[in-house]
Amino acid sequence: MCNPPPAAQLSPLTCRFCPRTHSSRRSLRDHERTHTGERPFRCGECGRAFALAKTLRVHYRQHSGERPYSCPRPGCQRTFVQNSTLRSHLRHFHKLEKDGGGQKASV
Repeated sequence: MCNPPPAAQLSPLTCRFCPRTHSSRRSLRDHERTHTGERPFRCGECGRAFALAKTLRVHYRQHSGERPYSCPRPGCQRTFVQNSTLRSHLRHFHKLEKDGGGQKASV
């Protein structure tokens, strides 16, 4: 693993293993898990472990079959486990592109 820098060089929200700084203790804790390999969130179905609770929640949808994100395009009935996968589907399959905060059809 990484060697932490001397304690005197650390600000309260600086990673112990790299120079990255964070705006909250939670963000710092989650980031430091990338260095330590800590994965405290374990799936009760298959035993796979995750560093973040939200990643476990998304993973659990693989077991439950939940697909909460549906394509809004008429005639397309595809559903997705993650919102990012829906956005990718819209960009690539329906040829939509990002337009600031929303989506628009490409010309």
